[in-house]
Amino acid sequence: NVDFIVFSLCTNDVANYGPDIAIQRCRHLIERVRQLFPNIESLGWLALSPRTKPSKLFNSLEINNSNIKFNQLLQNVAKAMNFEIINANLQQQHMHNDGLHP
Repeated sequence: NVDFIVFSLCTNDVANYGPDIAIQRCRHLIERVRQLFPNIESLGWLALSPRTKPSKLFNSLEINNSNIKFNQLLQNVAKAMNFEIINANLQQQHMHNDGLHP
């Protein structure tokens, strides 16, 4: 009895594998969810937020550029696969002290 699903995923995939592989995984996930829940009314995906702190592996600019590219790719996939992008416009004060997680 699921009416809608909202995803908040891909921060780690984008950082570790890059936006192109992460978006492929998104496509597969959406396809699978639609198979498992054929009567679902709506799907949404939370756009990635700006990164406010560097990590051990990536600086903030590098992460932000990858997140921006992912969000652009996500827009294309959302149009093609008919789901909504949710831009929560999260700012630094909304983020965990790791600067990454809401």
